[in-house]
Amino acid sequence: MLSARIQRLKQRLTPVLGPIIQRFSRNSYRWSDSGKQALGPLPGFPSGAWVLSRSDVLFSRIDLDSVPPRQRADALRLELEQKSPFDDVSGWVLWQGSLACVWYWSKDLEARVRQASQSTESQLAFVPETALWPQLDAGGYRWVQEPGSGLVLVQYQHPKHGLYEKRYPAAVSREEVAAWLQRHGAGDVSTDTLVAEASPGYSEPVGQSLEGRSSSLESRVFPLSAALLGFFVVVYGVAKIGRASCR
Repeated sequence: MLSARIQRLKQRLTPVLGPIIQRFSRNSYRWSDSGKQALGPLPGFPSGAWVLSRSDVLFSRIDLDSVPPRQRADALRLELEQKSPFDDVSGWVLWQGSLACVWYWSKDLEARVRQASQSTESQLAFVPETALWPQLDAGGYRWVQEPGSGLVLVQYQHPKHGLYEKRYPAAVSREEVAAWLQRHGAGDVSTDTLVAEASPGYSEPVGQSLEGRSSSLESRVFPLSAALLGFFVVVYGVAKIGRASCR
């Protein structure tokens, strides 16, 4: 009951607080081989962030069903360190039940970005651009293949088995994409309906950093807003009762 009320409060406050928060947010930047690109304020990152190009990030699925929920975050980091090609790894995880869908990269990349950035940008959080794409509905997929880009990416959200992601170093055909989708449970995919698209626009991020920082500003702002609103409601109620008792 309480969680439902908080959710309704968040929905009511979002149209009011969202533009205000964005107005006072710091700029974020996209990092790629060609350097940095200013993005302006980014949803979910009022303090700013470095958005890592998908070509700098790897993807993995790690099922931790046998691990107790409270221990999964630590178990995930250990599993990732064992399978990662990097000596020191950073990442971003989207939990789908006990399945961890992880985008990860080398901490050396973070060091290079910070070294090439200004002092005011060196402490920004890191997030992969794929975590900023709109989340796929169950059974949905996307095929991102942009002209001039060296990396093609296909994603599929299985209704039961979570997110799958495939990377190709060069352009692929509709038949190849359809075959991959079918192998991962997408059913009978018609090649006639498959269309490569550009990168979708950035939206509110999904998932969170491996260090445990939440991906969304809502988890910090809205509980505080709810608490403040509750406080003012109580004060108003007490004052109203006090006035009534004095009559």
